[in-house]
Amino acid sequence: MALRGGLLYRTTGRVGEGDDALRFVPDDVVVRVTMLVALTPVAGMRGPAAGIALADGEVVTVLRLGEGHAEPPCDEDGWPTPGADQAVLCDLGGERVALTGGTVVATGWFEAAEAGDDGVTFRGRRAATLDVRGLYSRAEAAIWAARATASRRGGELA
Repeated sequence: MALRGGLLYRTTGRVGEGDDALRFVPDDVVVRVTMLVALTPVAGMRGPAAGIALADGEVVTVLRLGEGHAEPPCDEDGWPTPGADQAVLCDLGGERVALTGGTVVATGWFEAAEAGDDGVTFRGRRAATLDVRGLYSRAEAAIWAARATASRRGGELA
């Protein structure tokens, strides 16, 4: 049985199919679960980018993946999972981003899904890998497209 290290993240709404999408964020992307300070919207940012914030003393782009936090998951004794309602700090090759709008379900080693599938299995349920780099790239492309449109019109960004 092959194992993959990382984090499981549950989102509601935009990212997944259905209302409750479970996604795997691999350990080569995840830095840590952390608190965000001073989330600030930035003119011209488009979803999934929500703004910038401080994470561990560093300014990061915040990507909002879902509609908000569900109730944090609990263990067998009813204790909430530590850090379940915090942001997931990711490193994309030197560019740090924070994921919000979901809930951390679990961290650790998970059974790799079937051959040819980059996801994992958790408690009998498949979790597809979340393409954090792709989300960030789409947000960046939307920002640059908005800037180009605004400059052609001689106007300001919305």
